[in-house]
Amino acid sequence: MGNVQTAPIPRVIPPLEFYFQDVQEVKYSQNLGNTRFMKVAKVEHYDGPMVAKVFVFPDTFISDKFIREIRKIRKKISNSNYTNCLGFTKIFMNDKVAILCRPFHKDTLYERLSIRPFLIDVEKRWIAFQLLKALEQCKRVDVVHGDIKSHNILISSSNWVYLTDFASFKPTYIPCDTPSSFTFFFNASRQNMCNVAPERFKLSKDYDNFNTELPVYFHDLTKNRKEEMDIFSVGCVLLELFTDGRRYAFNFAKLIDYCSMDDDTAREYIDSIVTNCDSTIPEEFQKLIKSKPFQNHELFPPIFESFLYQYMGEFRVKASLSHGGEHSDEHVVPDLPDNVITKLYVERQRFMQEIEKDNQNSVILLITLITSNIRACRTIIAKMDAISLLKELSKITTEALIAERIVPYLVRLLSDPFVQVQTEAVHVLTEIISNFKHIPVEESRLFVDYIFPKMKELISNSATSPMTKMAIASNLGILALTALKFLDEGIKHATDEGGVIGSGVEQNVKNEKQATAIKTNQTPAAKLPNIERNSLNQTISEFYQQLITQDNNAVRQTVMEAENLDKLGRFFELVGTKINVVLMHMITVLNNKKDWRLITSFFKNSSIAARKSSKSDNSGFFFPLLQQGLQHNEEFVVLESLRCIYVLCSEQRLEKATVWELCKEFVPFIVHPLVKGMSVWVQ
Repeated sequence: MGNVQTAPIPRVIPPLEFYFQDVQEVKYSQNLGNTRFMKVAKVEHYDGPMVAKVFVFPDTFISDKFIREIRKIRKKISNSNYTNCLGFTKIFMNDKVAILCRPFHKDTLYERLSIRPFLIDVEKRWIAFQLLKALEQCKRVDVVHGDIKSHNILISSSNWVYLTDFASFKPTYIPCDTPSSFTFFFNASRQNMCNVAPERFKLSKDYDNFNTELPVYFHDLTKNRKEEMDIFSVGCVLLELFTDGRRYAFNFAKLIDYCSMDDDTAREYIDSIVTNCDSTIPEEFQKLIKSKPFQNHELFPPIFESFLYQYMGEFRVKASLSHGGEHSDEHVVPDLPDNVITKLYVERQRFMQEIEKDNQNSVILLITLITSNIRACRTIIAKMDAISLLKELSKITTEALIAERIVPYLVRLLSDPFVQVQTEAVHVLTEIISNFKHIPVEESRLFVDYIFPKMKELISNSATSPMTKMAIASNLGILALTALKFLDEGIKHATDEGGVIGSGVEQNVKNEKQATAIKTNQTPAAKLPNIERNSLNQTISEFYQQLITQDNNAVRQTVMEAENLDKLGRFFELVGTKINVVLMHMITVLNNKKDWRLITSFFKNSSIAARKSSKSDNSGFFFPLLQQGLQHNEEFVVLESLRCIYVLCSEQRLEKATVWELCKEFVPFIVHPLVKGMSVWVQ
């Protein structure tokens, strides 16, 4: 049907592992995909994991020039100034096959667009900025990529962009009436996209001589390549980027139609592609095609060019030539995560001053750089510095970004091997979230579904350090109030948007019985807020009960701190639970007769919890306990018991009859003889 075979197929197709048997430097790890044109595998190397692309030479020829072209491109872009271009760093070759290796990166741009957390606007602009930088670097060394698409753009975990897999082994021109040629060379993944420049498509009749002399022509695959071809491909990638991968500029059929259009029709077609996308994209593309895009402050924040590009480039994975010559290899030299964090911490004043001048959320780029390294840090100092940096950067970013980009890493650090890191993560996590002025609606269950389950594991685990439990205990009150604030925000949003409660629903309710049920909060939807609040109440109560009954007395003392009890009292009052829950569990500390400090702490702080309780409840609860405290053989316990009585009386938290009975207990201290064991200041 007119299809022309563009390359002979090897007669024998061995398994992918076969090609690595004679290569001692690498070890086959995983198959990443096989096509007729090229096979791809993940291999292990002493420099780190690598992607190996296996090109099997056709039986009829071996192309030395093919390898020389790859080495020439690698040599041109190996200069440290070309930071966004990543060539093949190692080449292994025999008479049948060439194995081209480059450092392994987990995500391509195509994959990153569908991975959470999704890219925000400033990150997309940052990626576009670097992609244009890569194009500029290629132009500077007279290299044309030949197959720019989202699959050939690597995105590191810190959002650094690498243009890779330079297509020196793919033809400049392909037949426009032979889809198999396009599929063979440029669409191995079978994606419905085509980023190949229209001028690269020719009619099959122009390939007659080429098809009869394929081996000879194969040596000149990259002949007549032009920079404009790459520019077209980059434009297609940018459209894909700014539409979150939902739209492609062309597929093969549409591009062939585009090739046959006149200039006016083609211009209208391009306009229709752009205008059918997000309303902001047409304007952005108009800015992009102007000269000097890097200096266009409306398209890219000035901080990209003036500071971030050079500064962030200092942390990229570098590849350096091991020795000179045409056959030299490159060694990947990654910066250790601990070194990255240390450098950022030492230079924090430098980048904080620059970031604070920017008002376009560029701070997320530095947050991403920190979080991409924090999980791989080994030393306690680096981890503590990373937490400190996240705390500082959280002050100049939005609540939504904090919840999405910072909180998950702090929660992960709650189970860090270092106790100091765990405790610092608890304190910083609490401080950051409690300072939220605006709560993102989608994060309303952040505590209930994410943070509290992790903390529950720590509290319940006997192997958890007392220091970590003390950190949770000291912050339990503020955590409870903040969690309630988050939950109430979600309930409010559900009420406003979903019509769970309110007059708007009643107007739409035809059944009078249903309307009455809504008014009296009898519908399942109306009961949901109470169910959620009760669930949160139960969680906090369990936390408090577990902490106050710990074997470690320091943890028990911490949870009874005055400020903490005050916040817990406010929480239980807001959720409609009596403070007696707190007081009843506090009594358990009096069973410990050996630690007078613990008993002292009880009498010192219990009066705070009494503020949320009635006189009758307080009188019945405190009278026997205060009697016991006044009769204790440790004078500090007696002192705090007297102070507790004073506070309760001055705030009128006890019934008069109870106060009268207590007078019989503490008045004798006034005339007590000054003997050993009783200090003057107790009197």
